[in-house]
Amino acid sequence: MSLSRKPQTGRGREADATRSACGAQAEWNPSKEKLVCPFCGTESPYVVDRATGQIQEIDLVTTLRDLPDRAVALDNLNTLIISNMDTGDLTAAQRTALSAWIANGGRLIVTGGPGWQKASAGLRDLLPLSPDSAILVEDLSALKTYAGSATSPGSAIVATGTLTPDAQVIVKQADTPLIMRRQHGLGEVVFLG
Repeated sequence: MSLSRKPQTGRGREADATRSACGAQAEWNPSKEKLVCPFCGTESPYVVDRATGQIQEIDLVTTLRDLPDRAVALDNLNTLIISNMDTGDLTAAQRTALSAWIANGGRLIVTGGPGWQKASAGLRDLLPLSPDSAILVEDLSALKTYAGSATSPGSAIVATGTLTPDAQVIVKQADTPLIMRRQHGLGEVVFLG
């Protein structure tokens, strides 16, 4: 799980790339002075090594135990990414705080893939997809096109299921949704199948 803090600017950053919190290759955006995931657009928090100029992503929260149980404690965040963690471990207070934070403009990104059961367990009422299985998708050229990437991301295990009536499919490969979103108040929940 990673959190993206509200924007802070700085000068003199060297262009570099690292893995974004959702697992894709984050790229340095010089005009924004931020690491940005080309697939989901999430800005990643980072530090710059003064000696080498290398940019490294910061993982601010490593367990769901660290997630606050009051929405006000999440107010300084733009984005929360949950990947490969059992959200069934969230307390009722944490789920309520998360829902309120999203409704007030937060962005929750949840990854599915091989860990779809764990990632969706405690968030089913928020997700744009009600996952019930997973398939191997060999061709992810739609992601390549969406990201404007020169290289193909290869194949992936993708969670499948039933879209909620208000879900919007952002990227799909043939008939399989890969990236979906759902508006929740002023915020949104994005599911990376």
